[in-house]
Amino acid sequence: EDIFEVPARPEKYQKMLDELFRAIDEGRFEDARAGLAQLQTIFGSGEPELTKAEVRLRRREPRP
Repeated sequence: EDIFEVPARPEKYQKMLDELFRAIDEGRFEDARAGLAQLQTIFGSGEPELTKAEVRLRRREPRP
């Protein structure tokens, strides 16, 4: 979300988030897990978008 027309996060990280959600939606679960881990390293565990991605990934990923 933009605040005073300034992006909430740098464009580089927004692109990484966008790619994470695209990987989940396209069923590329290994890529999604790798992207999620990378972003968790950058943002930590308190980023709401990462929680949202993790839930979406758990719901869509096939269970063994």
